[in-house]
Amino acid sequence: MKLPAQRNRSGFTLVEVLMAVVLGGLILTAAASFVFGVFNITLMAEKEPMFEEHVDSTSRFIEYTFNAAIPSEDSDNSSDTQSGQSNSRRRTTTEDEGSSGSSQNGAVSWQRIPGETGLNPEALSFRLPGDLPILVDEEQAFLPEVQCWLVFKEDEGLLLRWRTDEMADEDDDATFTSVISPYVTSMTYWYYDSEDDKWEDSDEVEEADEGGKRMPEFIALTYEHPDGREAKRQLILPASDSDYPLP
Repeated sequence: MKLPAQRNRSGFTLVEVLMAVVLGGLILTAAASFVFGVFNITLMAEKEPMFEEHVDSTSRFIEYTFNAAIPSEDSDNSSDTQSGQSNSRRRTTTEDEGSSGSSQNGAVSWQRIPGETGLNPEALSFRLPGDLPILVDEEQAFLPEVQCWLVFKEDEGLLLRWRTDEMADEDDDATFTSVISPYVTSMTYWYYDSEDDKWEDSDEVEEADEGGKRMPEFIALTYEHPDGREAKRQLILPASDSDYPLP
């Protein structure tokens, strides 16, 4: 008696099924780890900005505002003065904001900070034109012309004090404060000594021989992160016609 032919049956062995389950688990674990890692990076970036990006962006912001500055309206009434190294650039004195004998370098000058008292009531000041995508308020897209003061305070960092002409007319001491960087721990001023042919940096503003404060050639900012990282940036003040060698 002839037995019937056996049919060929296709299927997965137990080993193949186990391998498929293991590979699927590994893929899901890797995908979950990737999503979780991206989420952590995004969360950390939101809580604490990248330090180097912060340093670069804030220093570029200051350079932009210096270059965009326009002469103050009171500059027309100022008189020309010369500092100890007067052959390097043209300086003027301005009485704006109650500051007498302040040296001016183009659109940047020393001016009294409204409402500021103490030993150093003046700061580097400049006027920004309207319609710049920098300072805005809730009522209008861009503010009109504003007067700004670059202020460094050890417990607060680098600040931008500013106000519109309307604010000045309503209240002599009315200003807004915008934090540029809480990581700035020092701001030094660099001057060129033509007699000794060298650069000198100082935490204090030098006095001009003819009175008033001497305008530095550039400023240097030191940034320090709480985790110990440090960065430095040097910012040249605009409208300098000097041919000093760089330090």
